[in-house]
Amino acid sequence: FIVQDLAMWDEEQQRPCDPRNWALSDDLGQIEYLFSDKTGTLTRNLMEWRQCSIGGRIYGLLDPDEETVARFQAQRAALGLDITVLPTLVDPALYDSLALNDAHAQEIVDYFILIAVCHTVLIERHSPPADGSSPLNYQAQSPDEAALVACARDLGFAFVE
Repeated sequence: FIVQDLAMWDEEQQRPCDPRNWALSDDLGQIEYLFSDKTGTLTRNLMEWRQCSIGGRIYGLLDPDEETVARFQAQRAALGLDITVLPTLVDPALYDSLALNDAHAQEIVDYFILIAVCHTVLIERHSPPADGSSPLNYQAQSPDEAALVACARDLGFAFVE
């Protein structure tokens, strides 16, 4: 199919793509998860985790209105989470799904536990700041990895040691 793909046509040489190794197409069939993270990382070295898909459902609103943010923060407050911090992933449907306590809720819990523990992030501990923000600061070689762990922390799934 790579040879027949018109998007792979080389205008300059007027010929199709000529794959010399099929390992790439074999590997593509084995991909289960894809993380896309390049919004802003090249220019500001900053990543914000805005959306995710768990069990086929997409969580994370790209442009939440004030009412939605207030509802989301009220849900977080009810769970005893710090509401002075607004996670980069905002969606009241996430906590609504967790409250159902069904199989999908368990998928959400498992997802965030894996994000919170499967990484190479190190904890930089400080005494709690005066502004009430989290004393757990994460250091990582990759801003992408630190953003995932920090957002999981802000949603209530904190990596603590």
